[in-house]
Amino acid sequence: MGTGTGTGTAPALTRERVIDAAIALAEREGLGELSMRRLAAELGSGTMSLYNHVSDKDDLLDGMVERVLAGVRVTSSPDWRDVAATWAADSRAALLDRMALIPLVVAPQRVVHLGRISRAVVAELVQAGLEPHAAAVVVRVVGRYFAGAVLLDAPRLRVGGVDRAALDRTFDIGLTALLAGLGPEVGR
Repeated sequence: MGTGTGTGTAPALTRERVIDAAIALAEREGLGELSMRRLAAELGSGTMSLYNHVSDKDDLLDGMVERVLAGVRVTSSPDWRDVAATWAADSRAALLDRMALIPLVVAPQRVVHLGRISRAVVAELVQAGLEPHAAAVVVRVVGRYFAGAVLLDAPRLRVGGVDRAALDRTFDIGLTALLAGLGPEVGR
């Protein structure tokens, strides 16, 4: 019913719609093509109307990163391996599901989003019985494992001809082995 442009044809703008359109544009044409003017044209609105929903381009980019990472679960479990495994698998999946946005998510200016999740994982690992230093080691080691998997898997998936399920199985096997190997290092 709302229009956003006054034409009666476009749905009303919302922060969610603006972020969704920005993600779609970046995935379709690349992050380098994302501008507020281009996004406004995509939405059929004026550039200035976007600023009712995002304060500036940095706010838009932060919103895009938050959307990519929204599916990353930080779970509670008495077994620290379950906490780490869920976080790692969800993080890898979130990045591989939005491959065009990987550079944005890992950009130094956006590291705060990954850091927030990592701190929450450390807290859950401590709740599961690890010492804070050991929990931080787990996050650093497992984070490097899933980041490396993303860096290796994303180009293969972009080119095609590779089965994502097979890559997922390989990742899971490696993650299980890594977590088992970390046990003696972290004292559990």
